[in-house]
Amino acid sequence: MKHYRTTSVCLFLLAWGSLGLCEEGDMPSSRQLGRTDKFRVLVDKVLMQQGPDSKTWRMKDEYIREIRDAGFNVVVPRYGGEDLARVRDVARRSQKHGIRYMPWLRGTLHAYYKNSDNKRMIWENGVESRMYSPNADAFWQWWTRLIVGYAKISAEEKSMIGVFLDFENYFKGKSAAYDLSYDDIIFQAFIAAQNMKAIAVAPKDRHAWLAEQGLHQKFADFQIDRWRTKCRALRQAIDAVNPRFQLFVYPTPVESLFIQKAVAQELATKQAPMVIADWRTYGRPPGAMTSKEGLLSNRLYLETKLNANREFDLPHTMYISGIDPVLKHTDPEFCGRSAAMISEKVDGYWVFYEGPQYKTTHPNYFRWFARSNRAIVEGRYAFWKAKRETPEPFSTTQITHPKNIQQVLSEPITVHPLVDMPETAEPLRRYELRDDQHIVIQPKVSERLRIRLFNRNRKLTKILTYALYDSEGRQVVRGSLVDETDVHFPATAGETYHLFLTGPGFYMLQIHDAAYAIDGRQNLHLRAYTTPLYFHVSAEVNSFTLTMRSGAPGETAVATLFDPQNRSVAALRTVEQPIDQQTIDCRGHSNGYWKLVVDKADQGALDDVHIEFGPELTGYCSLEPGKLLLVEPAEARPARTTGMDPFARKLLGVTESQLSVWRKGEELGLIEVAPVHLPVNPPGDCNHYGWPVATMAKDTLLVMHRRIPGHRRDGAGEPSDKMSYGVVLRSTDGGQQWSRPYDLRNCMTPEDRVRGGIVPLSHRAKFDPTNKSPLGYKVHLHAIGTTRDGNVIAVNNHGVFRSDDAGHTWKHFSKALREDTFAHPIINIGPRIVDDPQHGLLVFGNWFGEVDEYHKYSKQLVALRSRDGGKTWQTEEHPVGFKQYEPAVLHHNHQYLFVTRDQNQVRSHRQMTWLPGRKPRVTQTNLVDPRLVDTVDLSFNPETGRLEMVRSERHHMQLWLWSIDPKNWATGQWRRECRLMDREGKFYADADGFHPAGAVVDTKRGLQHVFIYVGHPNGPAGVFRITRSLSTPKLAEFLNAQTP
Repeated sequence: MKHYRTTSVCLFLLAWGSLGLCEEGDMPSSRQLGRTDKFRVLVDKVLMQQGPDSKTWRMKDEYIREIRDAGFNVVVPRYGGEDLARVRDVARRSQKHGIRYMPWLRGTLHAYYKNSDNKRMIWENGVESRMYSPNADAFWQWWTRLIVGYAKISAEEKSMIGVFLDFENYFKGKSAAYDLSYDDIIFQAFIAAQNMKAIAVAPKDRHAWLAEQGLHQKFADFQIDRWRTKCRALRQAIDAVNPRFQLFVYPTPVESLFIQKAVAQELATKQAPMVIADWRTYGRPPGAMTSKEGLLSNRLYLETKLNANREFDLPHTMYISGIDPVLKHTDPEFCGRSAAMISEKVDGYWVFYEGPQYKTTHPNYFRWFARSNRAIVEGRYAFWKAKRETPEPFSTTQITHPKNIQQVLSEPITVHPLVDMPETAEPLRRYELRDDQHIVIQPKVSERLRIRLFNRNRKLTKILTYALYDSEGRQVVRGSLVDETDVHFPATAGETYHLFLTGPGFYMLQIHDAAYAIDGRQNLHLRAYTTPLYFHVSAEVNSFTLTMRSGAPGETAVATLFDPQNRSVAALRTVEQPIDQQTIDCRGHSNGYWKLVVDKADQGALDDVHIEFGPELTGYCSLEPGKLLLVEPAEARPARTTGMDPFARKLLGVTESQLSVWRKGEELGLIEVAPVHLPVNPPGDCNHYGWPVATMAKDTLLVMHRRIPGHRRDGAGEPSDKMSYGVVLRSTDGGQQWSRPYDLRNCMTPEDRVRGGIVPLSHRAKFDPTNKSPLGYKVHLHAIGTTRDGNVIAVNNHGVFRSDDAGHTWKHFSKALREDTFAHPIINIGPRIVDDPQHGLLVFGNWFGEVDEYHKYSKQLVALRSRDGGKTWQTEEHPVGFKQYEPAVLHHNHQYLFVTRDQNQVRSHRQMTWLPGRKPRVTQTNLVDPRLVDTVDLSFNPETGRLEMVRSERHHMQLWLWSIDPKNWATGQWRRECRLMDREGKFYADADGFHPAGAVVDTKRGLQHVFIYVGHPNGPAGVFRITRSLSTPKLAEFLNAQTP
């Protein structure tokens, strides 16, 4: 690969040499950039990011040369911008190699520490962000020191042309900084400027108070004037040392009031125009658009966004737009073609270069950028329109869709068109659906069916893609549209068809001669215009949950719910609060079609509205009362075996060799690996499904797992009310098929569900660090178990739950382990609940600290005990001499055996042996890793008579089976049996897993079901099942023969 890369660089040198642009120290004048010489800017996170940590990342000579030789004319290292010595060093290296340079700097200053109290950004709704307010002197002092420092360096080092400022907001609030802030600094200064007496108004109430007093516009003008004054002073300081020093600003004035009203007005000059760095062309738009469709869509994006920025009439600005290879399907050729497309339209392009791996995929990206850069320099902009040379990164006969088409098509459903018009019928009104949609259609006649699609989106991309499949999963037709189109296909009466629409449009449908229903199982997203929604409730349903969401207070809505007799039974309102969730009692009048009428509220604007149907309902709804289609998903869904789809394989991260081993093992009845629950259509950023634990009640397997933004906080996305620490699935056939997932929060009251905040108590330090509320359930992680009488008990971050019918229905013990009933620190628990005949339910763990003391472990073994089936709990604790964590427990030979993580250095597991009322006996083991130990599963194998443990080795991302003879337990010396799994990647960098804890031994079938999660640490991860034979010698003989 090294030779391959060197060859590529040589080709770049030959190409650029013919244009006279590759001489050391030779640079075109900075005055030409963006004019006669289009900007070709690389913000690098790939070349310099070599080594184990950011301290070793440097922009070396060979990287600068490689960037120059690929035809870029400005290099921007993503790291090192706050170190002026490093900035000067890179400027000198860039000068040496004949390329322009800018440091990269956040336009925001993080505010984590106590001295930042009362100085943080506060948004209109009262949410406080972990960044300094634009009204805080600390922000301006930090900014001025660095930016003026850059200007001084640029006056001496001619390669340095300016600074690249990133105003993206990574915390709560809007996506870009800044908007008006309602912090103490500006509010008190404004009140004083109005000669008013000091008044105490809570931050969350200041916007409303100012509006009520008729002062909000004055407040806005006052704050913006302060911003402009600060920016003007900064520009004067810059001009004093280098009046040609430029600011490149991301994102655009459209997204940021601060950029629009202050930065662009005061920091841009005739000598130093501000360069607006847009992001709308970052990657291939959502949906499986072909390269041609994606480029055209992005060009429309660019035109619309450019026009929107021009409306601000900003003086002295230039415009470039970006490419980000990390985005899905943004392959090398698409990136190269995009560069030419953007440069034809505006003053150049920039790349936020992340995603490619330097030794593998990076050379191909740079080859395509080099070709495009050459075309740009030569004025051959038609390069972007040329016929594609490499295969698309997906099958163009399919459409990529968050609902995962193949999984949806594999779900068995029954459909029934309704003949009679329901009593609730109303005429169809104009409506707009938004986001990706799945629509089930059943034609009434066998003839050529026509579906008319209207795209109402006039501001963003105008391209939508669609695909239609028959009931066998065969694609019937695929296409795209800009404004409107007719979809024609030969239809068969009574056949079921699936229409998938994807892209960020707002659209309507006209479906002739067919009944249809819209899949709203996750949520139904409406925008601006609505028509009544009709959904079916069966006679067996006694109550159901209905939720409406909007962006209150700005975006609001009201809704009225009608029963099948057209009687008004409930009213929903999202005006004062963004969410209204209600439980509808429908006993005695449930069977039939209900109607929900969404309308404009008495204040605010009707814009984005989300409707969510509870798990008691099918999740499908119809829009036209004369074309109602009842769609009833079967409860069980087929699980894929080792012939799994590409998404499952991507999450697993295993080689074809590993898959081959599993296939052979499955044929021999020794091992089977299959998905259980994957983030096919995750809610928002909550695409990390992990930490599964399981139990068996009678013949039903139950798995409980988390659904959160990520394991690693950075880059995972924002927390939301979709986060759940108790998603449950059931299987009655040994894991071959699984029920629809059930969120245990659905059996909680709305007050308990968000007690103290949407993020549970123990995870606020990680996902919501500014929330110091002590309210909530004092549990971290989760445990599950089956009682002696067959009930299932689950404990997680939301509290304690019980099911008396093998997981069909659940009850929440509202007060159990709650902060007002449990006068102890948060407890971190192990995966298994044991029902002891003498002592009741037992859960084991350790103290974990409080909400403001994250990971403050004690050196105790803590036992939680409940003698009333989980309603109330008592504690027993004993010192063990080390910080133990997530103990895996087994009740064996009248005593409790544990294997637990040693958190002193996170490098080993220890054993503990315990009897109630006695101090545990601790044993050192040979279970030692270099680092990153994980929670294990501990079980007794009735076929071998040995204790067995499934244990991950995260330092090389493998999963192993170990065993020990019970009579040798006291020695702590385990025997490694065989490797169950080997995946690629580095833990917590680009790979995550496994948490094999809480596995289930099925003695009747001679199997053990191990549940793990696998995926990316701050991205998608899914839950998988590894079912293996209890004949460990045979399993080990087979796997060890396959393992190199």
